Amino acid sequence: MTTSTDPEIPREGRGLPDGTMDVTVLREGPDTAAVRVTGAVDVDCADELRRALLAALDASPGGIGLDVARASFRDCSGLNVLLDVEREAAERRRPLRVTAAPPAVRRLLEVAGPPVAADADGLPAGFAAPARPEGRRGFDVSRARLEVPDADDGVWVVLLEGSVEPQDRSALRHALDGADPGTPAYVVELGGLTLMTPAATAVLSELGRTLSGRGRRLLLVGPHRLTGPVVQHSRTSGFVEFHAHLDRALLSAASPAGRPVRADEGPG
Repeated sequence: MTTSTDPEIPREGRGLPDGTMDVTVLREGPDTAAVRVTGAVDVDCADELRRALLAALDASPGGIGLDVARASFRDCSGLNVLLDVEREAAERRRPLRVTAAPPAVRRLLEVAGPPVAADADGLPAGFAAPARPEGRRGFDVSRARLEVPDADDGVWVVLLEGSVEPQDRSALRHALDGADPGTPAYVVELGGLTLMTPAATAVLSELGRTLSGRGRRLLLVGPHRLTGPVVQHSRTSGFVEFHAHLDRALLSAASPAGRPVRADEGPG
């Protein structure tokens, strides 16, 4: 890893030739800085990334802007560093603005990080809505692994975004199958959906029934406007556990004795 305070950030920002992580810090004003992370981020350089980001935060009372659009997160260690630094920034009351990030990383920070102020459009400050070509409708499925107390391997969280139309049912089914971590608890975060369509409701209810038949649990995380339709549909289609907040779902997923919640018990 290299850390730089050069007067300008490299335009391409693709990391070093061998893929090594590179952190570039640019002073934007007397008390703010822009930080760009590029290259491969994994467990071997996570501590260095943490030190670099905290050093930039220490030197920037006005906060930092963070660009990780060209960083490749090879495992959960780098993502957990971002969450830790985001919490540290919130505790110090120093703004941390995510200026550029892949959709999955942006969504992870939004749902698992500390509360952030919203802008005039209702979006968290420092976050941009996932880019979609004009006129395109569809959904995205991604996943990330989060560290959780008492869970040595962490917990995988699948992030569902966009809108699931009737013609997308088969594609969503295959996407969720492909994202399946194979663990006893399958956690799906729904906050990125524009609405819970009948197509998405049917696929998620079917997934819950399938997992239940295999002795596994489906945990859905999101507000009642998104989980409610699945609650109603799942009354006769198996076990689904509902949570309004990700932290509660993660603790339940990490617990070997986690008790599935019947659909008619309602969201947690």
